[in-house]
Amino acid sequence: MKYMLSHITEAVDKLVDVFSNEIEKSALRKNTERIDFLMKKLREIAKKDGWKPMEKSVAIKTLAKEEILDENFILDVFSALIWEGTLYEPIKNYISFANKERLTEQ
Repeated sequence: MKYMLSHITEAVDKLVDVFSNEIEKSALRKNTERIDFLMKKLREIAKKDGWKPMEKSVAIKTLAKEEILDENFILDVFSALIWEGTLYEPIKNYISFANKERLTEQ
């Protein structure tokens, strides 16, 4: 009986792991799509404004108008993009793309 319970427990644990991984992959895919969408919109805004630094709060409000983006998500992405060097803050509370030449080719 103890042997059967341990096998059942192992099987249940494996199923939970499989379902957890699928849920995580789905969430990751969704976030990747949201980040791609955010970057596309951010490039459009920057290009329209001649690649000048953007006030962070204005960029957030503009991007938050989109249904799939919320302000907290946008702030998290901005922080990550600044950390990785895609964006930088030339002036406090302003953001700009770090490499405009590469972005204009895309």
